[in-house]
Amino acid sequence: MGVHRELSDVSMDNYRKPFLDPTSREPVWRWPQEVPIDGEPANVHAAITDYAQKLQESEIPKILFYAQPGMITQGPVVEWSKQAFKNLTTVDIGPGMHYVQEDNPHKIGTELAKWYRGL
Repeated sequence: MGVHRELSDVSMDNYRKPFLDPTSREPVWRWPQEVPIDGEPANVHAAITDYAQKLQESEIPKILFYAQPGMITQGPVVEWSKQAFKNLTTVDIGPGMHYVQEDNPHKIGTELAKWYRGL
């Protein structure tokens, strides 16, 4: 399921580089603590809910990239987004899971440039 790729030691070293100092790892620890699940933490849930509402009301052009099968932005989320957000362009970048920018970076760049030129 999804895309699996082996990373070279050089690539893995580049992934690790920002986190060699233990104090630089706080965002990696904090982010999962703040992902809203069942409305908690309440302040993050409220901020995301408010932001989503504003995006649904906004005419500002938006673009949504997604991959198959995807991880967070799977089919039902894409379909909901198409219905909920005005002025939305969706782009299926092909096979991918979580780090879709790594699965098809050239397609993302090409489609983003095309979308931007059309604004």
